[in-house]
Amino acid sequence: SELFDGRMRLALSGFFTEYDSYQDAAFVSQQFTVGNAQKTELKGGELDGTVLLGNHVTSNFGVSYADLTYKNYTDGLCYPGRTPDNPATGTCNLDGEHPVNAPEWVTSLGLMYQTDVSWGDAYARVDWSWSDDYNTSFSADPRLVQGSYSWVNLRVGTHWDRYEIVAWVDNTLDEDVVNFDAQLSLFGSDPSYQTFRQAPRSYGLTL
Repeated sequence: SELFDGRMRLALSGFFTEYDSYQDAAFVSQQFTVGNAQKTELKGGELDGTVLLGNHVTSNFGVSYADLTYKNYTDGLCYPGRTPDNPATGTCNLDGEHPVNAPEWVTSLGLMYQTDVSWGDAYARVDWSWSDDYNTSFSADPRLVQGSYSWVNLRVGTHWDRYEIVAWVDNTLDEDVVNFDAQLSLFGSDPSYQTFRQAPRSYGLTL
């Protein structure tokens, strides 16, 4: 939809998907193992848009709800200390759990100022996003959950001819964010994990 004489654009979508024999890769020790969830369901919706706030200022925004759930997964990976539901295979029932790194809610908001200058154009931009909490272990270990967090990136730059120079800061708030935790051993009695994190605050100048 276009509103306010074309100054705002909105897009809304909804989705529902069922996966049969959903292949679920888990990183254990130094290798990937592939599990097979009998049925997995994804449902949700997205709203995103852009709006012209002035002659030089634009904004983009979005909100997403995506519920990805194992509906039937009887042979999942067991987290250390959990008694297998299937002693013969050493696997666990993960029905109703969410896959790793799958937050239900994600939002974003960006603001950009851009103007013409004598040599070309200059701009400044800030992007903020927020993520709901999510599992960080492939076995849905309740002790390993990344809490909700905000992520902020900043950009100031200029274009001229075929060139661009930009000063930037990523993860401005220096959030400590875990993508996933992987078991170090195939043996369920070993509780050790290796943690894979997103980058801390970083900054630079790029030409």
